[in-house]
Amino acid sequence: MRHIVYVLLIIPLFSLINTVHSTSQLVTDSAEIIAPSNHPVSEVRRERKERRLLRKKKQRMRELREEIRTLTWSLHQPNSGPIIGKTEMKHKQKNRHGRKGVKWRKNLLEKLKVIVRRLDRMERRIIGAKSILSPEFTSNTTTSTDPPSPLTVSTTTDGSINSKIKRIQPAITRSRSGENGTTCVAHKDCRPGHCCHHVVTKETSSSVCVMHGFPENAYCIDGCQCSTQLSCFLPEGNATEAFCKKASSVDVLQGSYLYRKDSTIVDM
Repeated sequence: MRHIVYVLLIIPLFSLINTVHSTSQLVTDSAEIIAPSNHPVSEVRRERKERRLLRKKKQRMRELREEIRTLTWSLHQPNSGPIIGKTEMKHKQKNRHGRKGVKWRKNLLEKLKVIVRRLDRMERRIIGAKSILSPEFTSNTTTSTDPPSPLTVSTTTDGSINSKIKRIQPAITRSRSGENGTTCVAHKDCRPGHCCHHVVTKETSSSVCVMHGFPENAYCIDGCQCSTQLSCFLPEGNATEAFCKKASSVDVLQGSYLYRKDSTIVDM
């Protein structure tokens, strides 16, 4: 069963890797086209073709991301795969290899998480390339009779600003990892006080971090909802009313903590 799931997952991964490599080359080539004041017709056609290819690549990357999120969500489900046999012996064999299957599933989820991050970076690079291939190229060609020096200075200034933004963008993205609205796979990908919500609609589905930030003594269903330094505590003998509190040594004798770091909250 594990091999069947692995084969089903590896096919979109190969397609994803090929798309990422081809998109990276396309973005690199497009980013090198900084328009001077005058452009021949061949350059106009080339840049239009580059824009069309960028749009197609971006659409394909979105489709691949949705496939990865769907696969990731199915891996989080305890009974996501079909049962091949119904005899008691096959169930015992499945339980015997349970730990190995959990480890394999965890490793695969980590790989999917890395690939989703690569897709995010590629999309940002595509947006940067589209800003370079901006509409001011058209205005430059239509007003070629004007003095070229002010336009050249403006284009150079915009290009330098875009290059500076690209250099600092990865640092900004890393600092925002796990904040409200960023992508996630499970609760552990979000910051304290944030939970990973899997939003399912008729058209698409996505997983994002949502801030809760519950204060002390507020009712909770998972530790991800509580603010920093607080945990979701469920007293012994009370299966319905857990609340946020600071952890203490006596809590182990009086109840348990609720924190499912590898799960998500599904919003239909």
